[in-house]
Amino acid sequence: FSSGYSELGKEGKQLEQQLLEKATENHIRILGPNCMGIYNPKARIGFSHRLSLVSGPVAFISQSGGNANRHAYAGIFSGYNFSKIVSLGNQIDLDLLDFLNYFRSDPDTKVITMYVENIFLSQ
Repeated sequence: FSSGYSELGKEGKQLEQQLLEKATENHIRILGPNCMGIYNPKARIGFSHRLSLVSGPVAFISQSGGNANRHAYAGIFSGYNFSKIVSLGNQIDLDLLDFLNYFRSDPDTKVITMYVENIFLSQ
């Protein structure tokens, strides 16, 4: 999802709440909104078609979409590869703890790294 939610104030917060209500009613989980999403080279999913499709042992969880993107490209130029990168955005549903727990048991991930600006958990 793009931006235009709680980061813009009261109206955006209301839109975010409506989005979460609809998702919950339909048993849909949400990453974001206001995020880059997921980069998973093994599954061929990424923020851009220019990212490496070679998977490595490092996961990166970021509260900054820009940082997630920079790390994905830095990996290409530095010769290290990621198992997955997640940009969290506003975390109205899935949050930092959800992904930390996921990566703890992910067989493709040996190291978990994070860029954390704030700790606020949606649950």
